[in-house]
Amino acid sequence: MELVDTTDLKSVAFRLAGSSPASGTSFVLEIVLFEVVDMKLKTKSSAKKRFKFTASGEVKMGQCGKRHNMRKRSNRMLRTARGMGLMDPSDSKKVAKFYFHV
Repeated sequence: MELVDTTDLKSVAFRLAGSSPASGTSFVLEIVLFEVVDMKLKTKSSAKKRFKFTASGEVKMGQCGKRHNMRKRSNRMLRTARGMGLMDPSDSKKVAKFYFHV
């Protein structure tokens, strides 16, 4: 009988081999060891396209309201909506759920 180190194995399967005990034949209990591999978690594609993380862990996002109908917007609104903005920490918790590497 061979001893196997089972520290890295996560599951054990048992298989019973043989015929009926009424016929007088003996049963053999065979233990099959196998490793269960965890699946990789993937980042949501929609979150990848919309959000970035800073080095300190804050979430950067694009400003809203600048796709079309810019003539209606005030100059002040257009000026303040330039570039990227930082998301509120309460909302960034929701976004962080889609990023598994953060």
